[in-house]
Amino acid sequence: MRGASRMHQSGLLARIVRMGGGVAIALLVPTVIGLAIDSRFATRPWGTLVALLIASLTAMVLVVRMTFDVYQTFGETRPPAVPPPAPSSVKEDENE
Repeated sequence: MRGASRMHQSGLLARIVRMGGGVAIALLVPTVIGLAIDSRFATRPWGTLVALLIASLTAMVLVVRMTFDVYQTFGETRPPAVPPPAPSSVKEDENE
């Protein structure tokens, strides 16, 4: 049981690191492109601002998609927090 729990945690940790790297790349690449556009066409700061807006939206979509993927992978394998109540075998009196 300990090995399965450790594998579960290491898989989750790997996904978290992958998500962080993806967000960093999704923010850095468009920002560098925006800075390059600003220096090339002298449109400072508009190229950078548009690139940051696109980068932020891309990063949010990436986080949402990865979160849903993690939930589908790890969320369904956990047992329920509270077991469902057992049906009662004692019938209640209907006259009360």
